[in-house]
Amino acid sequence: MGRRRRRPARIGTRVHTVGEQFAIERPLLPEELFETGTWLTPRVDRFSQVTVRTNRYSVPVHLVGRQVRVHLHASDLVIYDGRVEAARHERLMAKSSARLDLNHYREALLRKPGALPGSTALEQARAAGKFTPVREELSGAAALVHHGRRWNSRCSPITSRSSCMTWPPVRCLPTTGPPTTPIR
Repeated sequence: MGRRRRRPARIGTRVHTVGEQFAIERPLLPEELFETGTWLTPRVDRFSQVTVRTNRYSVPVHLVGRQVRVHLHASDLVIYDGRVEAARHERLMAKSSARLDLNHYREALLRKPGALPGSTALEQARAAGKFTPVREELSGAAALVHHGRRWNSRCSPITSRSSCMTWPPVRCLPTTGPPTTPIR
């Protein structure tokens, strides 16, 4: 069997084929690359996040309550505060997901260091391999400085938020050594 020869592609009843029309229009195209994407203007919520197409993306804490500009591309998005780039995230394809950067919450963690254990931003940083054992030790040292105690095995930065919410509340033992077991 012989192969059938493909006819040149035409749009509707136009005289020129697609290839011929492109050859005519090519000199008219701009030489420089141009940006593609959609501009949006969401407001930063109290959790330091913006919602873009049902997904949430973190921004630095000092932007809470402000309106920002988002340049949404096919694979990523850039968040601007005025003309300054505030954040850049890989775009989420699933609906109702969150992409949080732990560095965006540094200002808040200085005021509330107890918010770090079990936070979604911490879990995502660990999953991405960005929260190294050195940072883990530093967070334990910060807890010692701020609270006079280290994280224990029940309320450590390794556990999830739901496992730290026990009743009756778990007390952490003051210690300078390795993490201890909880006392009820």
